Amino acid sequence: MAEKNAFDRIIGYEDVKAELHELADVLKDPEKYARLGVRPPKGLLLYGVPGIGKTLMAGCLTEASGRKAFTCRKSGGKDSFTAAIRTVFKEASESAPSIVLLDDMDKFANDDEWHINSEEFVTVQTCIDEFCTRGVFVIATANSLDLLPESLIRKGRFDRRIEVTKPDPESAAEIVRHYLADKKTVGDIDCELIAAILGGESCATLETIVNEAGIQAGMADRTLIGMEDMIRACVRVLYNAPAALSKTQVKNMDRIACHEAGHALMAELLEPGSVHLVSICHGSGSVGGVTTSGYGRNQISRKEMEREIMVTLAGRAAVELVFGDMDPGAAGDMKKAAWMINDAIKTYFIFGPEMRGIGDSELHSVRKEEYISRELERYAMDARRLLAENRGMLDRLMQRLMEQHTLVGPEIRDAIEGAAGKKDRRVHAA
Repeated sequence: MAEKNAFDRIIGYEDVKAELHELADVLKDPEKYARLGVRPPKGLLLYGVPGIGKTLMAGCLTEASGRKAFTCRKSGGKDSFTAAIRTVFKEASESAPSIVLLDDMDKFANDDEWHINSEEFVTVQTCIDEFCTRGVFVIATANSLDLLPESLIRKGRFDRRIEVTKPDPESAAEIVRHYLADKKTVGDIDCELIAAILGGESCATLETIVNEAGIQAGMADRTLIGMEDMIRACVRVLYNAPAALSKTQVKNMDRIACHEAGHALMAELLEPGSVHLVSICHGSGSVGGVTTSGYGRNQISRKEMEREIMVTLAGRAAVELVFGDMDPGAAGDMKKAAWMINDAIKTYFIFGPEMRGIGDSELHSVRKEEYISRELERYAMDARRLLAENRGMLDRLMQRLMEQHTLVGPEIRDAIEGAAGKKDRRVHAA
């Protein structure tokens, strides 16, 4: 069936495909629904961050519907573009039943800050009202709803809205397999691990990493892409890592490895199995990075936030523990931890008893800063204590990181367990 083949082009996203399949049925057989006394929806709005396949999904729906499509993207100045919008709708109505695709509709207007009353959006709104009663169905894609006037995207114009998020780990693994299908590989690539490392990345990023892995294999004169090439590609794309360590990274490798090992070990102690990659290869002014589980955590519990604070401060704590002095590269970590404590104050209404009854005043701000400072010190001391209790694991992970530069989940846990053994591993809650 054409419909089935059309939607097979979408990898993963089963929930979105189910909605698109439903809309395709309505568009293909409107008479069936007319007999029930209902009208087809006027429009569909697909929205979400760039690189997740919204335009592909719109194309699949168009193909499955069997209707002719007319596409409108931003081009030209205001006057010529508004004329182009009307032309697209007019041509679509002459070929009805048809579809108009308004691709990246949130970019249609950019002459003012909010665009609410822009001529482009007013024209789209007018055309929907005029032509959608003539068998024209509208599909729009957008990266952000904040740039679109509510009067345009309300029900009655866009009856269906589908938020397209970045792929979950299961879908990400499917997408990686899909992009690897036409590549020459050694056959031992762990797509689940790659998906875990890339948790929360877009479909476009997944495709880029698979392609980058091929480049890495070619540079090494290999005829097959292997897991090593995929890991190198992840580090290159995620951390903007150069082909070789910089002079600064080589000179300070022991401190960098200690710092990153501190982050990784703390995350593993507080949430075993959560660390998927740790590397001292980094670009963009940074020197290392750790990738942990965290897909879908738009909101986290207070306990999870406390764990994140501990992990954030663990790099600095590790350097102080091993080298006995301050870590000048941890200033950003301190700011991040302070921000998280401040966020916890607002989210979970936590404050010491000295804050009660002060209200919104200068004294309130001073007391809050004092509270954040004390909490920072408390978490830092807890992080250092926990790392000291597991010093053997820290040393082993640090040494392995200096030798290999990048470690993935199984290698990380092998280093940790090799230091003390599984039964001796100390795990303390934050």
